[in-house]
Amino acid sequence: MCGMLVSTKNISDQSSYLAKEESITGGFGIEGRYPFLDKAVVQEFLWLKILS
Repeated sequence: MCGMLVSTKNISDQSSYLAKEESITGGFGIEGRYPFLDKAVVQEFLWLKILS
């Protein structure tokens, strides 16, 4: 068998970390994992002017 062995404890630690991060940022109305999918953030970026 060629490949990496993945511990189930590692997977559960990662999912609980992501759940905590999503819960905290979501409580403040912030999209923590995919912030650039927020239409308001994209629109603000498009309105930026380039300083020369």
